[in-house]
Amino acid sequence: MDILDGNNYSVTGVSSNPVKVRDEVYSAGFNLRRELAFRVPVAVKVGALVNQQTKDTRGGAFSMAFTPPGGAAAQVARNHDLISTGYSDRISFTDPFGGSFKVKWLSPYKLHPLYQQHPEWFTRSVANDTAAFTSKVNTSKKLEETISAAYFRGDMKFFHNRLWLVGGSVTSERMMKASGR
Repeated sequence: MDILDGNNYSVTGVSSNPVKVRDEVYSAGFNLRRELAFRVPVAVKVGALVNQQTKDTRGGAFSMAFTPPGGAAAQVARNHDLISTGYSDRISFTDPFGGSFKVKWLSPYKLHPLYQQHPEWFTRSVANDTAAFTSKVNTSKKLEETISAAYFRGDMKFFHNRLWLVGGSVTSERMMKASGR
């Protein structure tokens, strides 16, 4: 048996882990500056910023057994044209003696049309459904975060701008809400 030829492999099951992530970010802010005409140059600055982010992740792994009619003999890949010829022809490996060899890889993209033609060949047990439900619950999450900040700043310049004094205050708040589904 040639272990490098995917046609010799038995396909006994399939699995997938689709995940969808939606990420929304909103931001709003302002900055104001005012020069004041005193004996010493003075500038006053104020500003604020609010960032809000919502990340919604949904998904979960699932698996099915491949059970075409004919038992184990029918599960052999050569019966279903599952080799990815383009990928297999492009990729080669080198053995310890410097020789080149290629592997005939199975293609999940060729397996999907087989599933569409014969969905009855792909079965799920109660254990598969339970594991899929658990994976969906553990994968699905929602995070909402709001960060707000504001500042006040005053600048004074002395000795023809050779001494610059800066003072002010900053305040910030972070609110986060996370939930599983």
